[in-house]
Amino acid sequence: MVGSLTEFNLWSRSLTADEIAATAGDCSIGGDVFSWNIGDLFIEGDVLLKIEDVCLSHISNRTIVVLRSPNTNVIVSELIPEMSSLTACIWAKIVEVGHNAALVSYAASEHDNEFLIHYLGEGFHVYISNALLIIKAPPIDDGAWHHVCFTWSSGDGHWQYYHNGVLTKSGRGFQSGNGVKSSGYLVLGQEQDTVGGGYDTNQALVGSLTHFNMWSRVLPADVISELERNCSLVGDVFAWNIGDLYMEGDVSMEIGDIC
Repeated sequence: MVGSLTEFNLWSRSLTADEIAATAGDCSIGGDVFSWNIGDLFIEGDVLLKIEDVCLSHISNRTIVVLRSPNTNVIVSELIPEMSSLTACIWAKIVEVGHNAALVSYAASEHDNEFLIHYLGEGFHVYISNALLIIKAPPIDDGAWHHVCFTWSSGDGHWQYYHNGVLTKSGRGFQSGNGVKSSGYLVLGQEQDTVGGGYDTNQALVGSLTHFNMWSRVLPADVISELERNCSLVGDVFAWNIGDLYMEGDVSMEIGDIC
């Protein structure tokens, strides 16, 4: 063999399918006959040791989705519950200056704009239950990474926009008493005009995105600030995992550290 190998483990029994799947995601699971340990190997010849992450649990947490053209489709497979408050955060890098870019689009049977975060050059258009909120904010279409967070609560319609962990804009009275419907269709990088489709290439994100997380509550400011530095904090509605995304079109993946 000319190549690389790692994480050899051997058991004295036949593992179940679930147990085998777990070993692909968790490198800490070792065999009872042999458990991978470099100290238990005798190595000679033209061999090099390298430190690298190979297990899917590490890779998926560090995966960057690269949208190379407007002809992409990145669908979140998790079902979204009904919500009376929320926090949605995403890392995004927009490479086409002055181009509209939908970051998060959630469409349900009643409204195709049930929840939408759509960047335009002068700021954002945010929809909840088909109602529009315009947020004037500094541009993020500069080819650099930006951490974008939006929070909202139905009680008094209090909303907040955070940029790179810093509260930038806020207000009250937006869709108070309303809520986000459940069991819709959640897409990243495209804006839906119909449930699960109706994409407009002029509204697609061309660039990269990663670490989209969503909560069914409003996170406090200190936690959102920590999110910008700590990618291990994940949402209760959706926690970033490449295995929960369905991707097609001109999409690729890279491994990298953002936080």
